[in-house]
Amino acid sequence: LPKGLSVQYLVANLDVPEGFRSIPFESESFDRVLASFLLSYVTDPFELLREIHRVLRPGARLVTSVMHKDADISKIYMEGLDELRSGLGRAKFRAEGTEQLAKSARTFLNDAARLLDLEEQGAFQFWEPEELAALVRGAGFSNLSVCSAFGAPPQAVIVAADRS
Repeated sequence: LPKGLSVQYLVANLDVPEGFRSIPFESESFDRVLASFLLSYVTDPFELLREIHRVLRPGARLVTSVMHKDADISKIYMEGLDELRSGLGRAKFRAEGTEQLAKSARTFLNDAARLLDLEEQGAFQFWEPEELAALVRGAGFSNLSVCSAFGAPPQAVIVAADRS
């Protein structure tokens, strides 16, 4: 980590009952929050965003991401597998590690397919860029930067925003 930077990982139930705090930190105690691929899997993403807003200092930054509606998980899988096979994976993990990663990638594909089934059943929610931006803005954030990323065509939405 760069000098002066600290990272705190949180293990907590992030389903925020209305009127209660869920994140066990004092108000205005953080400069940055990264909530990557998280909002889709909590009961009330808006309340979680409001709670994140509470723990951020004024002027602090949130970066969050979600999958696009109807993301093509098989495309993400194939691109990742191609990257592993291209030599990048082999250089980092050696041949035996590359095969283990390929096995893990197949497990990912199966799990991801179940997630999309659950989305269709209403268990999870994924957003398009303008929808996620409205959710973040509604929780009190400003100066939003919105982009699509994670493949071509993009499979994810990323929003960066400031706490006013």
